[in-house]
Amino acid sequence: MNSIKYIESSAKPKENQNLVMCGANHKTSTVEERELFQVPKSELNRALYILKEIKGVDESLLLCTCNRIEFYLVLADGFEAFKVLKEFYLRFKNLNVTDYENKFYIRHGTSVPRHLFKVVCGLDSLVLGEYQIQGQVKDAYSMSCSNSNPGKIVHRLFHFAFRIGKYIRTETSIGKTTLSVAGAASELVKKKSDFNDTIAFIGVNENIKILVENLSKSGFHKFIFFNRTVAKAEIYSETYGGSAYGIDKIKEQISSADIIISCSGAPDFILNSQDLREILDSSDLKLVIDLGVPRNIEINDDIQKRITYINLDNIHEILKLQDNNFEQDMTRINDYIEEQIIAFQSWFNSRNDAVQIFWTDQIELIRLQTIREFSRDIQIQSKEQFEIFSRLLTSRIQTQIIQSTKLNKKKLEEENETK
Repeated sequence: MNSIKYIESSAKPKENQNLVMCGANHKTSTVEERELFQVPKSELNRALYILKEIKGVDESLLLCTCNRIEFYLVLADGFEAFKVLKEFYLRFKNLNVTDYENKFYIRHGTSVPRHLFKVVCGLDSLVLGEYQIQGQVKDAYSMSCSNSNPGKIVHRLFHFAFRIGKYIRTETSIGKTTLSVAGAASELVKKKSDFNDTIAFIGVNENIKILVENLSKSGFHKFIFFNRTVAKAEIYSETYGGSAYGIDKIKEQISSADIIISCSGAPDFILNSQDLREILDSSDLKLVIDLGVPRNIEINDDIQKRITYINLDNIHEILKLQDNNFEQDMTRINDYIEEQIIAFQSWFNSRNDAVQIFWTDQIELIRLQTIREFSRDIQIQSKEQFEIFSRLLTSRIQTQIIQSTKLNKKKLEEENETK
């Protein structure tokens, strides 16, 4: 085995940093409330720049989906998470969120990795075990990295999360689910319509793709696609059948729809109450599903008496009644998450200890070299499991070394004090 030289980093580590998270999700707020806090995709770069410039924020990452908005922060000592959040919203959209403090939750210390690890595994989702969230977390991490918001702590936290997500998806029953909000919405459509109904989709994205695929496989075949970029809508019409139009043609072409499903990132209503009333007067519209945050379709009480209207809040209530049968694996999953929290916290507490960093690096290099030595003899289908096993083993070894070193150091200090 090649000898490895220890090279001390020239970067001066920062002391007294606090890892915190502040967010709002489907459990603490309604869709209407989350609309106020939402950061549109088109504004993410500006939002991340503002976050990075706020005094006291050493590192940051913004996770924004239709069901949650979360700020993962490393703050200098003396700075508070919600005060940072208030400063962010004042700068970003001139919004004072003081009166909405009860809609946000704040996590400190080990509660931050515990929350994130459950999020990435789909345990904190609207649909328990939903698989889209892992990709959304990775996208949020990539976007934040492209703006240089994360530092050493956030990088390590999210790499822990991705590894945990991969393990849970590979080794437990959650990995076998194909549940998602879009999947739940497609089941609702099947129950409330028939195969000859015309379905209009507003927006082109992953949720719409899941919906169209599920409904197409079930026998639905009359589709209309609307999108700001017509070319993207045309790809869907060519793949699944139907017609495609730009958003500017929606009022002219949507009257033939029996069902409207919208999931667009538009900042304002695409269809207001008056538009919907006119559509109802000239069509057989019976079902509207709005998965957008902010909402894409304005509904008033008069219209709700005439059609079935469903948004993310309604889907949440429906899903709470369903049993996803993951109980058999929950103890195992939670035990693994708690084990990884200990490993992360051990790293966090010793992140500026040059000796601990050195030995952590050595163990990882030994792991990688061992994998290379045995990779030729391992069958392809077993390599992923071997990777997971080796990471788990080295994580336990590293944690034990760090904890034992700290314990011995403490004992030595106590002995010196008694002399």
